[in-house]
Amino acid sequence: MTQEGGLGRGAGRAPSTAYPWRRSHEATQVSVLVLSLVVVFLLSIAHDEIVAHAVAQGWLAETRAEWAEIALGLGLFLVWGALTVALVDLVRRQPGSGSRREQDVAAASAQQDEPKGGA
Repeated sequence: MTQEGGLGRGAGRAPSTAYPWRRSHEATQVSVLVLSLVVVFLLSIAHDEIVAHAVAQGWLAETRAEWAEIALGLGLFLVWGALTVALVDLVRRQPGSGSRREQDVAAASAQQDEPKGGA
């Protein structure tokens, strides 16, 4: 029979959990964000060499090299900040990602709300 009949290949089996990270969209997002942070970090280390190369190739006037360096550094700083905010937002949206202190406070308030026995 076919998949519609229920006896096709894989019918009645639970989905494989051998590699759950392969299916996780959030894991992919975190990986891309971390890789992007590494790229921006490396670019920020080499931003003065990038501007010097642009001047040497004639793409940029030598009189504007300092401003180009400042602008490139500022742009990379803004991109770094946006990536960091996106990563923090992604981590905060995950279930159970609250801080240990928040979990302790929630557990303590739950214990106080329970009725005490014996009275």
